[in-house]
Amino acid sequence: MILEWELNGQKQHYWLSQGSSVTIGRGSDCTITISHPTVSRRHGEIVARGAAFSIRNLSLSNPIFVEQYGDSTRLGQGQEAALPAGGQVRLGEVQILLREAATLRVRCPGPCGKVVDVPPSGFCPHCGTALATAETFGG
Repeated sequence: MILEWELNGQKQHYWLSQGSSVTIGRGSDCTITISHPTVSRRHGEIVARGAAFSIRNLSLSNPIFVEQYGDSTRLGQGQEAALPAGGQVRLGEVQILLREAATLRVRCPGPCGKVVDVPPSGFCPHCGTALATAETFGG
C-alpha cells in the first residue's frame, strides 16, 4: 500500500511493505515524519498483517480519523482500525490517501523520463533513478 499526502505544496509518499511496522508523527524518531503542528510527535503506528494494514493511535490527545465511502471512524489512544485501500486517514489537519501499490504509476525524474509502475525497490527499472520525487499518476 502507498500513503500519499501533501505538505507545504509538495506531494509526499511512502511505500508500505508487507510484514512491516512503521510509526508516523511529527517526531524525528518516527519512520514517517510529517512536520505539521497538528500532528502529534508519535501520532500512530501502522502494522502489516500479511497483505492487510491497520493503524493504531499512539497519541493521548489527538485522534486519528479513518475515512472510506463517506464514513469516518474516530480512533482514540490505543484504538486500532483497518486501513482501507482507496480510503484516507486524517492526522490533525493532514489528509493521507491510501492507494494500492499496483495502481500507482510515476514518471521517472531521471534521464529516461518514462512512466513506470512503482517497483518495490523504489528505483526506476530503466535507469536506476530513485522515484521518491517522481510525478504520480493514478490508473
